[in-house]
Amino acid sequence: MTNQLNGKTTQVTRPTPQRPALQLTKGLTMSEGRPIPELHENKATTRTQGTEMNMIPWIETSGLRLKRFEHVAKTVSLWLVADYDELYNNYDTLRARYSYLHKKYNSVLADSTKLESAEAALEEQKALMRVVEAELAQTKDEMEKKNNQVAQLEKQLATIWLQGIDDQGNDTERLKATIAAHNQTINSYKEENAAQATENIAAKTLIRYMEDFQKELERAHAQELASLRQKNKDLEEALREAVKVQEERKEIAEKLEIDSQLQSQQLASVKQALGNWLPDLHDNFDNITTVFAELEKRTRKKRKQVQ
Repeated sequence: MTNQLNGKTTQVTRPTPQRPALQLTKGLTMSEGRPIPELHENKATTRTQGTEMNMIPWIETSGLRLKRFEHVAKTVSLWLVADYDELYNNYDTLRARYSYLHKKYNSVLADSTKLESAEAALEEQKALMRVVEAELAQTKDEMEKKNNQVAQLEKQLATIWLQGIDDQGNDTERLKATIAAHNQTINSYKEENAAQATENIAAKTLIRYMEDFQKELERAHAQELASLRQKNKDLEEALREAVKVQEERKEIAEKLEIDSQLQSQQLASVKQALGNWLPDLHDNFDNITTVFAELEKRTRKKRKQVQ
């Protein structure tokens, strides 16, 4: 027979009751050979009445215990189902939070790729800055060399001019040509120096902008790294909570399974015991009141017969 207990279907086989057979002694006869049915019937009736009268208190006690056991089992089952529903809802919430954090983590990974590209560009900018600084140093050295050359030319010009004063008659034309050539050279050097000075100003401005850009990239990179570390920390915490809830859920499921098996075994034992003495009792005990009433009715009737 199939029985529903705590949401689970169990198969209970009702044993075939074995009533105590009454060994009727039909060999009792009177001295003249006739049977004495009254004596036999009185003995059998007395034995049956004694057995049923002794079973009534035990059956009533078993029925009360069975009702209390069913009430406690239903209460515990309702509490465990409510607790299980609450844990399942918490698990769904954590699973949604884990999905959200997983999406954020993928977004952070994409941002990390962008940061790596920015870092590569920053390294290229640094290399370019080093090249520009090297060129500036080289230009500065060249300017110093040319300034030295200009100073030397000025000294030579002064010497030549002094020499020309001493010997104006012979070297006037040659001196003028030399002075003009030196002046042209000096002007050329001055123009080159002015152009290099302009280039130096532009290079310094570029270097300053590149330094500012580098600082901004480093600041953004530090912020993204801090955000990524915090998101990873939140994700690890959510995963630990999810694992903890899953373990608690597993423990509760195991406890429910053990309690259900124990209840099924106890209920099967009670049904087997009652089925042996009350063959008319249904497996779900829905007619226990009727069976007790019939048993009490038969007991009273037999008591009256005994009296």
